[in-house]
Amino acid sequence: MTIKQFCEQTYETLFNEEYDSSVKKFHESLLGKKKKSPAVIVKTKEDIAIQARKYAIQETVYLALEKFPSAEPSEIWKNIYVAHVSHRSGETDLEKISKIITADQSWKKSSGHAFESMIKNMSNPLLKDFSLHVFLQKDLHALILKDKISNPERDVLFFKQIIGKDIFDLFIGFNDDDDDDDKFKIFGVIQSKTSIRDRVTRDREPSINAMEHYFLSIAIALDGAFLKLPKFKSMVNGNTDEHVVNGWHAMYVFSNDESFVGDRIFIFDMKMEVFVGHMKKAAEFWKSDRQWFDKTWNPAT
Repeated sequence: MTIKQFCEQTYETLFNEEYDSSVKKFHESLLGKKKKSPAVIVKTKEDIAIQARKYAIQETVYLALEKFPSAEPSEIWKNIYVAHVSHRSGETDLEKISKIITADQSWKKSSGHAFESMIKNMSNPLLKDFSLHVFLQKDLHALILKDKISNPERDVLFFKQIIGKDIFDLFIGFNDDDDDDDKFKIFGVIQSKTSIRDRVTRDREPSINAMEHYFLSIAIALDGAFLKLPKFKSMVNGNTDEHVVNGWHAMYVFSNDESFVGDRIFIFDMKMEVFVGHMKKAAEFWKSDRQWFDKTWNPAT
């Protein structure tokens, strides 16, 4: 079975299982309650389908990586995109064209969210032993509302200003309360993108701003092909006439390709050994010497 065949079959199976299960639960929840309007039912099923697509994307990645360990993650991702478009496209030409456009828009939204969740779900079991935890934006927002963030007020204000904006996708913190396992101090921000080539200039400035606020700022990319170009590599590492300073403390590419590695650019696989080691190192330094945690800090030195 080819990667393409595996991704198409697995995506469709996972979507159908998740969608059917969620719809069944929805109908069961209506038993004995006031009848909902057809419009509400349709909207609920559309929302269920969106979540089922995100689930199918994320789980297909895991299963494909296990089945094809030597394949480039970006190649697997492209094949899941094909599966997604195939799932969403219709039968007649005009309808198919329209639905393919819709599918592409749906892919960009669903795959981005799925990748963020995947990074969170991959890393947290590995970070747990060090009392570290990665949060989605919505997780951080909920913690702030519950007064579960122990950062100084100026940090919380910084978080409130960036929550809801399409800048930082994930946040990393450590538990610093022996009596409350759900209370965290956030020390880092993460830009998690399937491909950031078209956005690297825009994303670089907020990252530099975060570093100037003495936060760890890193990026995680699925497709790192753009980093083979000197211009983009210098935007990460700095040390050139055009880009004097580094744009991130580090950038991690989900890849097996060692040629990406250099200075502040690293690769990782599902074991995330380099990433976890760097996050542990960053947390320890940030706890003891935050005032020195500026943009010059490098996880590899």
